[in-house]
Amino acid sequence: MVQQHSRYYYTKLQEEEKKAYRSIYEAWIQRKERVKIKKHLGRVLNWKKILEAIFLDNPELFFIDKEHIEMVSSIWGYEIRGHFFWSEDEIEEKTKRLNEKVLSIWKNCRSARNKTDFLRKLHDCLAEKIAYNYEYPENFQNYTAYGALCQERAVCEGIAKAYKLLCDQEGVLCLIVSGRGLNEKGQEEGHAWNIVKAESGKMHVDVTWDIAFFEKGIEGIYFGLGDREMERDHFWEKNLTPVCEGVQSRFLPIHSYKEMEQTVTYAVQNKETEIWLSFNRKFSSEQEILHLVMRYLSKNFWSWRGRVSVLYLEKTDRAIIRFFY
Repeated sequence: MVQQHSRYYYTKLQEEEKKAYRSIYEAWIQRKERVKIKKHLGRVLNWKKILEAIFLDNPELFFIDKEHIEMVSSIWGYEIRGHFFWSEDEIEEKTKRLNEKVLSIWKNCRSARNKTDFLRKLHDCLAEKIAYNYEYPENFQNYTAYGALCQERAVCEGIAKAYKLLCDQEGVLCLIVSGRGLNEKGQEEGHAWNIVKAESGKMHVDVTWDIAFFEKGIEGIYFGLGDREMERDHFWEKNLTPVCEGVQSRFLPIHSYKEMEQTVTYAVQNKETEIWLSFNRKFSSEQEILHLVMRYLSKNFWSWRGRVSVLYLEKTDRAIIRFFY
C-alpha cells in the first residue's frame, strides 16, 4: 500500500498516473519484473514523471536498474519491464540486511528530545558513518540506500535515499530533491539532498556536503536550512517542492568590519569557542579573515595568548571561527 505521508511525489501525480504508479510499485515490491497496465482512451501518461516519482519516493527499491527500464506498447496497453540486479533470494537477503541497519540506526536516535533533534541525530549518524565514494562513483550501488547504509560508501543520491528511508521508519515527511549544487570550482553539477518536516516547519538537509565538515569536527552546516540559505549554493525547481522556512540560522549576518570586530570581541569576552558568520562581501582567503580577527584581538585583548582557526566557506561567503584559550 502506498503511504502518502512519505510519498511526496506520488501526491503530485494525476489520478491515472497514480494508478500506474501503484501498479508498478506493487509489482516490483513483490519481486515481479514485469507489469501490464491497460490503456485509457484519450489519456497520455507521463511515464518519465511516474518512474521518477517511484524511485524518489521509494528507496527500498534499491534492487532495480532504473537506467534500463523498458516500456512496450500494444493495442491493449503497456508492459513495463524492470531489470533486477540480483536473484529473488539475493534481494531478500539484502533487504533483510538493509532493514536491520535501518532499525539499528533508528533505535539509536530514539532518545531525541523532539522531532528536530531526531532528524539532527540521523543526519549526524550518517555524516559520521558514510564515506563519499570518490574512487568508484559509477558503481550502481553508490546510488542506493543499500550502498549507503550496508556498505557505508555512496554518492549524494544514495545518501539522500538512506536519509529518507530512516525518516520513513519514523513516519516523518521526507522527500529527495534532485537538483544541482556548486562544486569547489564554482561550477554547477548534479546533486541530491532532502527536505524534511519538523515541528517548526520544513527544512533542507544535505548530509552529503556535511560529511567533509564532520571529518573536521564541524557539524550541521547543511542541516535545517531554509530556501534563502540553501539557494546560495543549491539550485532546484522550486515549483516541485514545498517552501522551506528552516530552523534559526547558526550564521550571524555581518554587514561591516565594525560589526565583525564587535562580534569577535563579545565572543572572546564570553569565552565562546566558535562563532559562525555570514558576510555580505567576499574575502580572498582564510588568511585575510584570520588577519582581521587577530588584529581585533590584539587591539582589544593585549594579553591574548590563545590560538584562532578559520574555515572560510568561499562559495557562500560564510566562515566558522574557532578560539582556543
